[in-house]
Amino acid sequence: MINKSRLEAFTDAIIAIVLTLLVLDLPRPETGSLNSLLSEWQSIYVYIITFALLIAIWLNHHDLFIQVKKVNRSVFWANALWLLFQSFVPYMASWVTRFPNSRWPVLAYLLNGLAWLLSFLLLRMTLRRINPEIPAFPTSMLLIIFVGFAAIIAIIIVAPNLGLNLIPVHALISVLLASKYR
Repeated sequence: MINKSRLEAFTDAIIAIVLTLLVLDLPRPETGSLNSLLSEWQSIYVYIITFALLIAIWLNHHDLFIQVKKVNRSVFWANALWLLFQSFVPYMASWVTRFPNSRWPVLAYLLNGLAWLLSFLLLRMTLRRINPEIPAFPTSMLLIIFVGFAAIIAIIIVAPNLGLNLIPVHALISVLLASKYR
């Protein structure tokens, strides 16, 4: 067995680093004018939605681990995979910030989010094997989340800006649905 509190502390440290990396990549205004700051509105928008997503996902992770009694090496590696995809978030957000109207950065940002979700589901499934009291996510909820991902992928291919604006809506719905099953 692995010490649960050590895994939680390690996870919290990685998330803090990810949040720090996210803010460090924000472009600085060229001058001291308000217009200079406002000219970076897309970067600030991507930062805010990404920050909110990271915090909401951390909260779901925290709520999940409140229920956990046992942690083993399989859980450690599933958590590490989840952290891997999370660590790509600032990189993907940076690409979107630089090219917010381009299809590939927005699509990569969303696909990383999908991989992150899949790794969270793997983590939850791994935890449930040794902590059977943790409830399973209903299939209907997962279907709603995955259909949302598929719809946004299709929209991004046609209209990247619209797809980018739908990502936080989908994330909010997904987080709210997941929070019902902590």
